[in-house]
Amino acid sequence: MITTEMLNNRFKYFTAACEQAGIIPTAGKRWGLDHGSKTYGRAYRIFWIDEKTGGHHSAGIMGDFLGMTKSEAYEALGQRMTTLWAVLNAQAVGCEPVKPADYLDGLEAGRNVAR
Repeated sequence: MITTEMLNNRFKYFTAACEQAGIIPTAGKRWGLDHGSKTYGRAYRIFWIDEKTGGHHSAGIMGDFLGMTKSEAYEALGQRMTTLWAVLNAQAVGCEPVKPADYLDGLEAGRNVAR
């Protein structure tokens, strides 16, 4: 069972990975995680908070929707972190970007990055 603390920790790791990849909120904004409620029909989402107004704005990072339950949100953040780390690793070792014509599906894309 995923606890709120576990989800919040994974969100911190996710935002750190985003910032390492250069995905950062614009000046005057900070990261936020909207804790959903399946009972009330609210989804878990990533957003940016405007520090002046307190308004919430969709972060739009690989999609802001994380799921309807803590478990879904936890898994979605993990998948996004894995993708970010793969990109950062590829950049660190100097891999050429993979072009869509170079692969037939997502698995083939991962094999092409290693070339």
